[in-house]
Amino acid sequence: MVDIYDAVRQGKSFQLTIFRRVLQGDKRNLFEATFDGIAELCRKHFPAVAGPLLQHRDAVLRPLSQAEYEHIESSQQKINKGGADGVSEWVAGEGFMSYDHFCRSAKGPAEVRAFLYHILSLRGGWNGSGYERQFIGGQPVCSLLVPNIDLTRT
Repeated sequence: MVDIYDAVRQGKSFQLTIFRRVLQGDKRNLFEATFDGIAELCRKHFPAVAGPLLQHRDAVLRPLSQAEYEHIESSQQKINKGGADGVSEWVAGEGFMSYDHFCRSAKGPAEVRAFLYHILSLRGGWNGSGYERQFIGGQPVCSLLVPNIDLTRT
């Protein structure tokens, strides 16, 4: 923990995440990246996504085709803010699926998949198991999602 804090303080890292995990109840803030965990996260934080996610379960869990991957990936572009610190951020491209965009969409499987990809960062290899393989030949790693709150803006 001290090493992580030092890296943030020295500008070698740009985010330090500290949270008190709450696993049950209204204040739950830790969700496994299983299909059921993501459904619960959506019910709590993105209610418009929860119904279509459950309705299109099979289509959401199938692997992305190359064409779908390229479309979803190309709609998210990284730009440099041009600040002295060199910090870059993700900005919405034409097909970026924000929560507002999702609420106005047809809410079909493609829109749900784009939302999971863009907003929850559940990339093309997510299969609802709660695990992801980091590198070719690597061991599966348990994936968890935690709502990100910027304490500098509260």
